Amino acid sequence: MKVLDMDEEESDAIVQALIESPLESGVMPISGAVEVLTRLSLLAPLHFVTARPQKKPILDWIEHQLPQVDRNRIRLDVTGVHTQKIPVLLEKGFKYFVEDRLDTCPLLEEKGIIPILFEQPWNRKPHPYHVVRDWDDISTLIDWP
Repeated sequence: MKVLDMDEEESDAIVQALIESPLESGVMPISGAVEVLTRLSLLAPLHFVTARPQKKPILDWIEHQLPQVDRNRIRLDVTGVHTQKIPVLLEKGFKYFVEDRLDTCPLLEEKGIIPILFEQPWNRKPHPYHVVRDWDDISTLIDWP
């Protein structure tokens, strides 16, 4: 808001549109996401866990962005709250989680889940976590068969 000289009401409206209508808002996946996720889907189902509150807009967006991925290989859990991702991840037995919010990383680590942090302007404080810029970076971390 400070960079764009935007008031809070305008900013909130934009964020709400992105959350409620990502497909209609024209939100695009970050570099390498489509290719890497499509390739991963051939090895195992894709499982997304998000703090967003509504499942349908996110699932519609994911399915639109990943046209070559079998819909039966896409799983999505929405929690509405960042901290509620952790019980879902523990229940599913995940060892790693790609996160875009630095404050969630220590909570993941406490529970034995290794966070991989997306580089974002809001994650610029010093921290010990592995940082990735995009899905091409994530691809280099995968031991592909």
